[in-house]
Amino acid sequence: MIPAKGFYEWSPSKEKYWFEDGSPILFLAGCFNAQRKFVIITTNANDSVSPVHSRMPLLLSEGELEGWLFDEDTMKVALQKIPQMLNRRTDYEQMSLFS
Repeated sequence: MIPAKGFYEWSPSKEKYWFEDGSPILFLAGCFNAQRKFVIITTNANDSVSPVHSRMPLLLSEGELEGWLFDEDTMKVALQKIPQMLNRRTDYEQMSLFS
């Protein structure tokens, strides 16, 4: 798992949005290999992210962390779940001269 405060996604029009749930840490599901590289596993976007992007990180709850690391059945269930709703914000609003 990858601990993070939140994550960014970019809309098709290249607007950057920040997503978080108000907690100190989000846990993003990931894989780590022997070359010390990791990837964040993504899933279909839920209703809070889908207006911006079609995918989002797979989020784990604190209760799923040990299972994600050590239990294949927990991992299978986590890969099928819909992530919790998140808060979305942007620091600016992209403007266009052409509509």
